[in-house]
Amino acid sequence: MKGLISAGGTGVRNGILIDLCKEADIIVAADSGFYNISEASCRIDYLIGDFDSIDDINLIEDLDSSTTICRYPIEKDKTDTELAIDLLVEKGCTEITIIGGTGSRIDHSLSNIFMIRSYHLDGISIKIINDNNEISYLPIEILLRKDPDYYYSILPVGPEGVTVTLEGFHYPLQETHIRYGSSLGISNYIDDELGKIIRHSGEGFLVKSRD
Repeated sequence: MKGLISAGGTGVRNGILIDLCKEADIIVAADSGFYNISEASCRIDYLIGDFDSIDDINLIEDLDSSTTICRYPIEKDKTDTELAIDLLVEKGCTEITIIGGTGSRIDHSLSNIFMIRSYHLDGISIKIINDNNEISYLPIEILLRKDPDYYYSILPVGPEGVTVTLEGFHYPLQETHIRYGSSLGISNYIDDELGKIIRHSGEGFLVKSRD
């Protein structure tokens, strides 16, 4: 099953959001993520959080009766976004897309990005999307179709770094080790019709970005 979370960071264009809503089996608005998703008039299956970032509490009361409201205290051990992820996992979702997962709060942005890796260990695939970026866990092997508007970057996760092979890219690599904290894997792009990435060891994030 596929889940969609609308968090309270920077949203995405309505066209992208509408397509994501159509693909999702379950849609969750996490606190002020309510605003991001309501702009596209998408359904909201669950509204979750402490609601400290929703200015007009009457908006919650006016929600359609098909929306389940899950209210939590402000003082809690998880962010609203993590609560939303846990809800989707509980409902059986194994693929989760987050919009509004990045924004002005760098602490929340980093926390959401790091959760991609922690939930991957439990078999849950998470990607974070905004208008210019798509962030996901780097799989063992992946084929990517050429898109001249986008760059591809590999960011190592953990002190052991990551060893990869890149085929079809402008900057090819052959079982090359990218150390943790290195910029070696930044801003590559695909020359051939398809680009192939093989992860031999270590872990990393795959970031698809445009200016």
